[in-house]
Amino acid sequence: MEVKVSHLGNVQFNIQARSHSILCDQPAENGGEDTGMTPPEFMLASLGSCAAFYAVQYLKTRNLAESGVEVSVTADK
Repeated sequence: MEVKVSHLGNVQFNIQARSHSILCDQPAENGGEDTGMTPPEFMLASLGSCAAFYAVQYLKTRNLAESGVEVSVTADK
């Protein structure tokens, strides 16, 4: 696995994995343009999507209902 992070200017970054690309930015109050999630938001998104993926896989292998699975991740700075 490889993820490449490239600085676009100011506080914006392009993040690329395989053929997928996403923007990382800061809110206006942090000097950004709010065009993407912040690095800490990406970290929470990564943890939440990982947990949700494996929860659904667990349910699928046991022939249990998988619809409606949601994961919420919160953190304080």
